This record gives sequence, structure tokens and C-alpha cells, in this order.
Amino acid sequence: MYKVEIMNITSNIQIIGAYDGEVDNMNISFPEISQQKMNEAIYKEWVSLHEEKYIGPLKDLQHKITHVSYEAFKNNLKKTVDRFINNVGKKSYVAFVEPNKSQQWVTTIAMAYGFKASAYVRLGQDGANCLSSALLNTDEKDERFATDYVIIDDASYSGNQMANNISAAHHVLQEKFKDKNIIFHILLPYITNVAKNKMENLRNKPITIILYTSEIIQTVEEAVSKKNRIIKQVLWNNSLPEEQNRKVKTTALHWFDHKIPNSMSFPDVLASGLVTQPKSQNHKGKYIQFIPSITPPYKSEELFSE
Repeated sequence: MYKVEIMNITSNIQIIGAYDGEVDNMNISFPEISQQKMNEAIYKEWVSLHEEKYIGPLKDLQHKITHVSYEAFKNNLKKTVDRFINNVGKKSYVAFVEPNKSQQWVTTIAMAYGFKASAYVRLGQDGANCLSSALLNTDEKDERFATDYVIIDDASYSGNQMANNISAAHHVLQEKFKDKNIIFHILLPYITNVAKNKMENLRNKPITIILYTSEIIQTVEEAVSKKNRIIKQVLWNNSLPEEQNRKVKTTALHWFDHKIPNSMSFPDVLASGLVTQPKSQNHKGKYIQFIPSITPPYKSEELFSE
């Protein structure tokens, strides 16, 4: 079991814009996170139930599926936070978080490594859709709201959600603080090249972005050889070929002790162990789970108990 080291965190730091009934502060007691492991024997059994043409590629895939331990995640998060702190120096900055989501959980761990924002503001789940209302009663001359704004999360795969949030937040901030040159600091310990390029392309809008990362994770397309990409018919059997080709470019094979990424980021077939291309109709629709089910700590009721 691993435990997050919480050090010198000021209690009851309010999240501006949080709704009633949500966690409205950054004073969280972390639960322990169990170390997980893929069951290799069960994976081999799962592979054996598929049509012969998929057996070889799926055997090779086993070595591409990457488990990130909680300890490794924390180490890479600390490296990312250290780079940010060294770069930002003594400037004040505002952190965007979303209550009860990974952003809040990861940001609180970052606080244990010296991250200390002048304010924590609700962003919204998509397209910064809660930011305007969160800033509604904020004075334009409020000294807490300088020019630097930070978003921290654990990983980015396609980069779509993060890019949408940055674009929308930039628009809201420009409307609210018209005379300020807004700078976004994006802290992502794990990121694909697809997501990285998407962030960097925002600079053409132009939006000022500084990206801090620790590890580039491969997409399925990068990790799997061209001759073995037949596995897309296993991983996304219900999708059209065009959709399968898109998914190999935007999903990855990394999963964490604290969560299995959703189906937009990690193949759901691998998370569930569903047999999709069976060699026998007796095995059609059968589930043989080789990656353990994980409830993310930020969805656990224990996390939010006072």
C-alpha cells in the first residue's frame, strides 16, 4: 500500500464556484491506494479464446500494456511540479480545479510538493463551462488573480478536453481581465504526442501556454507494429474501420494504480476482458477480466469525509 505524503498544507482552502453539496475546499484526507497488477495467466487465457489470426498480435500486445504504479505516478508528478515551481518563481498563480474530479485530487497531491496557488477556482467539466459563474463576483482588481493560471491533471491522451478547456478559459479570462496578458501553465505528468501537439497548436490562436510533462506515453498506433494493428478489430469490434483508425491514434495502453482511464483514452475491451472475436461462438460475449477493477480515489466517499 502506498500513502501520499501530505506536508504543510493549509486547511480549508476554498474552491471558488463550488456548488452546495460538493467538496468546496482543498483539505482532503487521502485514502490508501492499493498496488495493482495485471494477471498475466488470465490475459493468456483471454487471448486463447480469440480467432487464430489475432493470437500472435494479442500475445505481443501483452508487453505493450503498461501499468503505472502509484509511486511512479507520484514521482513523475513531483518532477512536473518542481519544474513549474522553478519556472514560475515568486509569481502568484491561480489553479483551476473541478470538484470531485481527478484535477482536484492531483492538485492536492501537488500541494504536498510545494504547489501553492493564490486561489483555487472551479473550471467546469467541459469547455470551462463553470468558470464564468465562478468568477461572477470576483473583483477585476483582485490581487489574487494575476496573469498566471494553472491546470494540473494526471494524464492527457487525445488532448481534446484539455485543449477545449484552455481555449474556453482563455476567452472567459480575456473578457473578465481585459488588461492582463494571460499565461496558462499546464502540468501533465503523462501525455501522448497527440495531446502535446494539440496543446502546442493552441499557441497559434494565440494563447500563451507553458507545458510541463514528465513522460511521453505511446498511443496504440505508436506502440503496435503496423502488421499487428489487426488488433483494432478486437479492441473496437463495434466501430467502423474509420473510427478504429482514429482510435489507434488517440488511445494509449497505460493504466494506473489509482484509475483505469475511460474508453476514450484506454481500450475498454482491455479493461473489461470482453472476448470480441471468439474462435468459438460458445465464447462470444464472455468476460475474462485480467486488469482489476479500480474505483478512483476521487470518487470514493471516504475521500470527501471530514
